[in-house]
Amino acid sequence: MPASFSVPRAARPPLLALGLVIVAFVAWTYGALRAANDPGWQDTEPYLGHALYVAEHGGPLAALRDAYAGRYPIVERHFLYPALLAPFAERTPEFFVQAKLLNLAFGTALLASLAWIAWRRFGAVPALVATTLYAGSTSLVDASSHVNHETQFALLALWTWCLLTARAETAPASPGTPRDAGAARRRTFAWVAAGVLLGLAWLTKASAALLGLGLLAAALAYAGRGPLVTPRFWALVLCGALVSSPLVVRNVIAHGTPVYEGMNSHISWMDSWDELGAADSVLWYDQYGIKRIERNGLPTASEYFGEKTARQVAGRALRGVRSELTRVIPTALGPADPVPPGLSRAIGGGLLLLAAAGWWLRRRSWEAAVTAGWTVAFVAFFSWNTLFEAHRYHAPLIPIWLMYAASALHAALARVASEVALRRGAVLAATSVAALATTHAVATEALTGPQPLVRASPAAWRLLDWMQREATPGSRLVIGPTQEFFGLLWLVDKPLQIVQTPNSASRDEFFVYLEQRDVRYLVLHPENYRGQRGRLGDALANYVAVDARGEIRARAAPLGWETAVVDAGTPSRFVVYRATRAMPAGALAAAGAR
Repeated sequence: MPASFSVPRAARPPLLALGLVIVAFVAWTYGALRAANDPGWQDTEPYLGHALYVAEHGGPLAALRDAYAGRYPIVERHFLYPALLAPFAERTPEFFVQAKLLNLAFGTALLASLAWIAWRRFGAVPALVATTLYAGSTSLVDASSHVNHETQFALLALWTWCLLTARAETAPASPGTPRDAGAARRRTFAWVAAGVLLGLAWLTKASAALLGLGLLAAALAYAGRGPLVTPRFWALVLCGALVSSPLVVRNVIAHGTPVYEGMNSHISWMDSWDELGAADSVLWYDQYGIKRIERNGLPTASEYFGEKTARQVAGRALRGVRSELTRVIPTALGPADPVPPGLSRAIGGGLLLLAAAGWWLRRRSWEAAVTAGWTVAFVAFFSWNTLFEAHRYHAPLIPIWLMYAASALHAALARVASEVALRRGAVLAATSVAALATTHAVATEALTGPQPLVRASPAAWRLLDWMQREATPGSRLVIGPTQEFFGLLWLVDKPLQIVQTPNSASRDEFFVYLEQRDVRYLVLHPENYRGQRGRLGDALANYVAVDARGEIRARAAPLGWETAVVDAGTPSRFVVYRATRAMPAGALAAAGAR
């Protein structure tokens, strides 16, 4: 193709079809965005809270200054997404919608970027196929209709990949190889720009480190150590380091290491989320969603490998790989709702095989080396981190894999049909899919039908109202585990701290845990009145009872506590007990509870 994007007359129908697919994506995903109104979805609550923290503490520039001074407190989630949300952050349901609209805008830019890159790299037909598949994928639709940072991260990763693999001359070469001076300048500029994007990717999400590790492995595998002594490589490293420096400097000053992820640093060595509620750790988060570790008893690598056998370690890794390849990645590649999950995974599995075939056809290229390096890094890491079984973690690889899948499909069909026939078929298929998606969105009133801005149960709103009006500022609460009452804390404008729920199987140990952590309010409801995973059984039956309808009734308050409020709704869904006096550790075990 020519260097410019101007195309001959024959290419105009594919371009028009691409435009229709992008318009259909916006319409379809806007409908999904309106329906995605659960504030408890994944990390929605902490992201909205983080953005409010940035907005209420001087804005993004003040947050940058705090980072360089070591004072920026948000650790588990990185800086860029909350900074993008901060200019319009407010404690209203409208902010929730605006945050999703921002992701829809980035998702549209991501889809358009895929179309442009695929057209230039693979041609018109693969571009149409890849764009149509990506527009309807679970990965893109979910990321663009919810509050998360996957659209920003995937966009940065896609353009990094494009810059590093744009042409053959951008591939690493041995020092001293004669090259055209203009090509060398273009190559260096591409790597400098890629370094900036990698730095921004790190400011967006910690798994950008996997992009860097994958790139390093690709360079070593493709051209040995030669690339590591070239100016362009160190230009990339320097630019990436400069852009990512706010969080690196904060980590060094505040935590003594350039890479610190708080609680996330320990998740790789956990077998269950319940370990967060162990007695030897003190964890809580505030109304901004900022998690604090007061006492760290979370497992480490040395503890994990010291306690596990080689068979157990290998079994965990193999189970993770199987899950990633048969469930997680196919879900991300497959079409979004309303396609049934089983069918979507089957389609996604077929696309994964096609992507592998497309990669194989280009396996000797630098582009394939980078793709393989990134793929191995992500699959290996998230196969081991079995608590992270979510398709969104592969978001930066999905558009690349779909381009390879479309290329392989095009190569196979080219054996039995002419390029003209393939182009016409692709235009017809893409246009039909776009028309069907748009018609469905309109016909089902997904774009205009009544939807609450924030969907939560009436009891959740009543608990929020009690927290806002009556909870003592600075108090600590235990609320979880819960789905019904999670997601609204960012709407509270007073300082509160949510303490990790104990995973104890003993009633006495449960209350000692609360006393040692200075918990003032204990919220019991049908989801947690038996403790974590029901470990307490009927041990709390003296304090609350839950009937078959899910209605909760307060009984006698625990020793050292009093009834603060009983949900006045019908059915009643929660009871709040308030601590009345401090008790020495172990006093409950000695005295018992009435």
